Amino acid sequence: MNLNLNDRVALVCAASKGLGRGAAMALAREGADLVICARGAEALEGTAEQIRAETGVDVLPVPCDLNGADEAQRLVERALAAFGRVDILVSNIAHPKMGGFSTLSEEDWRNGFETIFLPVLRLCRLVVPGMRERGWGRILNISSYAVKEPNATYLLSGVFRTAIAVLNKSLANELGVDGIRVNTLCPGLFHTDLGEGILQRMAERDGKTFEEAEVEMAAYTATRQLGRVEELAGLIAFLSSDLGNHITGQMLMVEGGKAKGLF
Repeated sequence: MNLNLNDRVALVCAASKGLGRGAAMALAREGADLVICARGAEALEGTAEQIRAETGVDVLPVPCDLNGADEAQRLVERALAAFGRVDILVSNIAHPKMGGFSTLSEEDWRNGFETIFLPVLRLCRLVVPGMRERGWGRILNISSYAVKEPNATYLLSGVFRTAIAVLNKSLANELGVDGIRVNTLCPGLFHTDLGEGILQRMAERDGKTFEEAEVEMAAYTATRQLGRVEELAGLIAFLSSDLGNHITGQMLMVEGGKAKGLF
């Protein structure tokens, strides 16, 4: 399927590896030029080189830490200087501190707000005016299935990623008439460095092998499988295209049926 993103520019966060890298590669394969960011400059440049070599699109790597108050502005300014616009924003915010209510301090909660919610808010405020002016845009946030099924271990993630989902829903309602579509993607456990690190820690904690921990986690899904990066990346590319024009304001679960609720 040709999604015809040849005239689009996408900004993809945390794109040096994992789900962010997969999203960037999928968009590039459909022809979109890219601005990619991550904290590690060396890994980010390596990703940029690989995407250029495989797809031929223009890729601007911008090392930055979006936890910094001015970093989002610098990132978007670099994108505008290089390409003149940002048509697609894929926000992908770092995994927060784990813990439940009784173990998290007030400082942890403040950090959760500042590192999960604020970066997305800042990026949206920076890219929406240009999208509005052009009458077209896509905002996609990679979130977590914990938005739909909160648990004590991922309390900070669930609370502040839910806040992002509320923001996205509001933006979708406000910006729909301007041609801007806004959706939240909620993955479960995927085969990424982060996901496999979680499995390794589980295995060590429970005295199991990595393979046993993987089977145990996959058993919670309807598919009995953990996610593959290209499965989420393909959905992001589709929603970024004109074929996804009638989908907005949604929380799309990409977790193999792990979340058991009806809504």
